[in-house]
Amino acid sequence: MPGHLPGGPPDHLLGRDTELRLLADFLSATTDQESALLVAGEAGMGKSALLGAAADLARTGGRLVLAARGVEFESALPFAALNQLLIPLTGDLAGLPTRHAVTLSVALGLSEGPAVERAQVTAAVSWVLRRGAAIQLLLVVDDLHWVDAPTRAVLADLSPVLRGPGIRLLMACRSGDEDLLDGWDAWALPRLDLAPLRQDAAATLLSTRFPGLATRVAERVLVEAGGNPLALLELPAALDDSQRSAAQGLPIVLPVGARLQAVFTERLRALPGATRELLLIAALDGPGDGRLLRTAAGNGSGPPALVPAGTAAGLVDLDRRTGRVTFRHPLVRAAIVAGSSSEERRTAHRRLADSFADQPERRAWHLAEASVDVDEEVAALLDQVARRRQRRGDVSGAVDTLLRAAHLSPAVGQRARRLAEAAYLGADSTGDLGMATQILSDARRSDAESGGALHTALAAAYVLFSGEGDLLAAHRLLVASLATDLPAYRPGDAARAEAVGTLLMLCVWGQRPELWASFYEHYRRLEPGEDQLLDLEVATLADPARTARGAIPALDAALARLDEETDPSRVYRVARAATFLDRGDLCRQALERVVSDGRRGGAVGAQLHALMQLELDAFARGRWTDAGLLAAEGLSIAVDRGYGTAASWFQAAQAELAAAQGDVEELRRLSEQVARWAVPRGAGGPLQVLRHARGLAALGNCEFEEAYREFTSITPAGIFTPHVPRALRVPLFLVEAAVRTGRTAEAARHVAAMAEGGIASLSPRLAWAVAGATAIAAPHDEAVGLFERALALPQGDEWPFESARVHLAYGEHLRRARATTGSRVELATAAEGFDRLGAQAWAARARNELAVTGGSRDRGRAVGRGHLTPQEHEIAALAASGHTNRQIAERLSVSPRTVGAHLRSVFPKLGVKSRAALRDALTLVDAGRAEPDGAQPAGRLPEGGSKGSWTP
Repeated sequence: MPGHLPGGPPDHLLGRDTELRLLADFLSATTDQESALLVAGEAGMGKSALLGAAADLARTGGRLVLAARGVEFESALPFAALNQLLIPLTGDLAGLPTRHAVTLSVALGLSEGPAVERAQVTAAVSWVLRRGAAIQLLLVVDDLHWVDAPTRAVLADLSPVLRGPGIRLLMACRSGDEDLLDGWDAWALPRLDLAPLRQDAAATLLSTRFPGLATRVAERVLVEAGGNPLALLELPAALDDSQRSAAQGLPIVLPVGARLQAVFTERLRALPGATRELLLIAALDGPGDGRLLRTAAGNGSGPPALVPAGTAAGLVDLDRRTGRVTFRHPLVRAAIVAGSSSEERRTAHRRLADSFADQPERRAWHLAEASVDVDEEVAALLDQVARRRQRRGDVSGAVDTLLRAAHLSPAVGQRARRLAEAAYLGADSTGDLGMATQILSDARRSDAESGGALHTALAAAYVLFSGEGDLLAAHRLLVASLATDLPAYRPGDAARAEAVGTLLMLCVWGQRPELWASFYEHYRRLEPGEDQLLDLEVATLADPARTARGAIPALDAALARLDEETDPSRVYRVARAATFLDRGDLCRQALERVVSDGRRGGAVGAQLHALMQLELDAFARGRWTDAGLLAAEGLSIAVDRGYGTAASWFQAAQAELAAAQGDVEELRRLSEQVARWAVPRGAGGPLQVLRHARGLAALGNCEFEEAYREFTSITPAGIFTPHVPRALRVPLFLVEAAVRTGRTAEAARHVAAMAEGGIASLSPRLAWAVAGATAIAAPHDEAVGLFERALALPQGDEWPFESARVHLAYGEHLRRARATTGSRVELATAAEGFDRLGAQAWAARARNELAVTGGSRDRGRAVGRGHLTPQEHEIAALAASGHTNRQIAERLSVSPRTVGAHLRSVFPKLGVKSRAALRDALTLVDAGRAEPDGAQPAGRLPEGGSKGSWTP
């Protein structure tokens, strides 16, 4: 079918769908103006591949294909390319008129004879092509820059013949070689210019041909290739296995194979020696400032020796003012380096290192590249560079630097340490667990010689936990290594503090009491204040109900500095410390920066951690749509990168969201998946999230006994279980479940435990939860005052789920006390709050309670602009008659804060800005009210209530 290739394009033509359709249309067109087409593009852009695809399509369509390709050593032979082109037809020379047969026989070198004129050859070829037009011909001429001049001239002279419907001519040349086609100007030759592949197509091509390529190596290749298809195929092929897996660092300039090198060989070969020398320095300098080139020139105008590389060879652009060199093609640098000897490269690196004495990082890299043997001095410099890169957030760069430092390390212990640190950083931040595993294999071999295994154990434990999820095995491995390493410990040992921090993470994820003793044993062996961030994490994550209060000043100080933090691991560690103290909003900007970096190919492991913290905060603050998107993104990345533990956590987060929104079937499906993964691995963290989720679902559906069972499995009533930070997320729900199941003593004990522990002082959300739980558990005659006190707390809008929960509980209490009007207001407020959240089961529960008061289940729903709920109408009418918020609150048995919230909703609905305008606006609204406020009670529900409502 015209415009389509049968079976679709092969993988080496990925990203060229538009070009392939254009070629297919060119072959099937019948207009004379489309008889010839020139494909132009930089070297390696896939011109030959497209011509080959067009030839295959032409053969499929029944055309005879005549093809020729320019060859360098034949470019001086007259009619060499024409010979290639007409070989399939030479057997028919006998059928030509004698003069044409003799002309072609001599021109093509088939016989001896007098020299032939160009016009004679053109006439003979025209005769041949006219005969072939009857069977449809496609002439394909590739590498036009190597085609001999006589053949090019004849092709240009053939334009009248090519206007016939049965012949097509397809040619290809490099961009910049169009001057070879001067003879075609009058014909206005149509052309197809090949641009670099788009990023998505380039990434697909690379992953298709090199599926095992490590992520950060693939990212480097994509940058170096610049969308050039040949480079995408050749650059990875020139790497060895350890480089492709990222187990070994990559050089400053990626190596190229023979095919890529040949693309520029002839242009480089023609340059003077001094020019090639300076080109090599410029290529190895990377984003240099041109200082060494200016020095070589002896003045500030740029080195004259480089001029031929730009003017004649077309390889570079030279800024004479700054001395900077810009390579015109992404592969020129690689070809220059590949064409140099190892000694030439080392000499250039030494000169560059000397010129960058004031830039330690660049100096260290050039010294490393100039080194032949191991060199601890250079390795130590690279070690320092890696630390700086990590602090700046360039984790991939830090990994590469550590790998290079390990390669140069003469001592096996230092080599093992640097390899292990690279593996740990790679797993923790870049997300490349496969690369980390391969590096660890090398590190273990060095450890066997040196006896120092802590770094390796740390990396292995992290990889084991993150990938396979075997938390208990990772914990055993790390504890054993810490104990073995103890005699060698010195204060300030960063590796030991890092290992203890990883042990803390395993304990928090495990949620198993038996894991904690070994953690505290090794944590207490650290010097006080040795790792202040670790101290903060211990205080806020290990047992926050008891220890977090004293750490709040340090946490707030760390949060104040967070936007200036560049190390992604420190960003998410501070955010993790803030999670259960509900300060996630102060981390959001820094965390979003980490996530954005990961989306652009940065630290993927850090991105996963950041997505977790953002999801937790979004869920707590009622931004449930955002929470769902964050969890879905995190799950996709975790599954794609093989992070089993993170994948399980994101599924548990999705289960919690499904529970809050009342999607019981989705909760059940996700719960089964999470449990199937987490239970055999001893990962209690995701299971705690599931318990919370199932408790929320049960409470929303008034299944109070099940809710009590789930919440007390997280922490018993009256206790905040040590080392269970999620206990701070359940007090309001646990107390309500206790009261609704008649366990008033247990509810009172939990309220007392909250008061004794000062839980309300930890965050505004916890203040709301504690105040609401206190009111729910209070004796009947004290409850109203306590509910009013709870609803008067500030920042309720920031915690909409807790706020709606307190309104619901207060409305239920007022209904039981037969304060009908006040009950309706609170229940409608709760229903509206749950609607905004998307908490369907909770909204239904509030409306069922509203129906029991004699109101409609739809009383809480606004119908659009200008339509008020009955509660809003009642409050607006009182405000219009001159009542203050406090007077309205006393009359309706609600809080002044609730009155204010309703009025803030009423004003925009009515399109007014003051109380003075309320009366006229209400006159218009009253005509449309469907249900009077004094509707008759709908009657009590049967004893025991129903799944959708509750009565005492």
